[in-house]
Amino acid sequence: MTLQIRAITDRATIGLCDVALTPKGNPRSILGRSEKAAAGEAIGVLTAIVYLAPSTSSGFNLCPFATEGCSLACLGHSSGRMTQSHVQQCAVDKARWLRLYQPHFLAQLDVELAGHALKAERLGMRAAVRLNGSSDVLWERLLDMRRHPSIQFYDYTKVPLERRLGLPSNYHLTFSLSEAPESMDRALQYLESGHNAAVVFRTPEQRDRAVETGWEGFPVHNADLTDCRFLDPAGSWAGLYAKGAIARRDASGFVRDYVEPRSARDKVAGQALALDAVTRCYPDHMLAG
Repeated sequence: MTLQIRAITDRATIGLCDVALTPKGNPRSILGRSEKAAAGEAIGVLTAIVYLAPSTSSGFNLCPFATEGCSLACLGHSSGRMTQSHVQQCAVDKARWLRLYQPHFLAQLDVELAGHALKAERLGMRAAVRLNGSSDVLWERLLDMRRHPSIQFYDYTKVPLERRLGLPSNYHLTFSLSEAPESMDRALQYLESGHNAAVVFRTPEQRDRAVETGWEGFPVHNADLTDCRFLDPAGSWAGLYAKGAIARRDASGFVRDYVEPRSARDKVAGQALALDAVTRCYPDHMLAG
């Protein structure tokens, strides 16, 4: 269920306390977690995620390159806890906090990032933060990530590569393929430049077949094992499967149906690429079973 939000986007109507505090009047935390992100703890990565209301659902457009398919299938409202109205409202409040009271939001985020880094250090883990859990904000223009050198920042994005050059060394991006006509060319540009791109297959079985054979000329790895995209081998697809009933029924082209390679030679070559990518990406115990 998607929460219906009135498009209120002015400071005269929305006060700082309306967005920076919970309904009970407690300070609102910006960093959150997810079950998939928690899976990274098995390989020593402590991950926090920022969930902002996707696309225009807060009254502000936080996903400038969103398509109809990705908007309908977005995990920001169609999967897990994100289907709950109070969780969606929290994401709306955070998005409005960022846009209406940006200095205050960024100051609070800076404090929470420092705390996350200290917690990871205390636990002997690597700190990671995904800033766009359900949005596509160009954070390199807002946040000085160099202030947090021990944190590995990472995100999915639909923004073309030429608009995201000169990133901080601790910020990793994975392009997210959509049904837009130009999206495949943009994905291949990321891949050919040594970056990564993500593709959503309809079922886990289709994803697994792509891992075995490769897809569109590049190796594929199982990106559902963890959310740690910064560990993915360069120049490879992050293969995912559609989460939630809406995504599985997608007919826009955002969710892809795997097609077998046209020749046995393509299949063998893809298998070799995929095996090399996976073995370099994850420890053996995460690949078992």
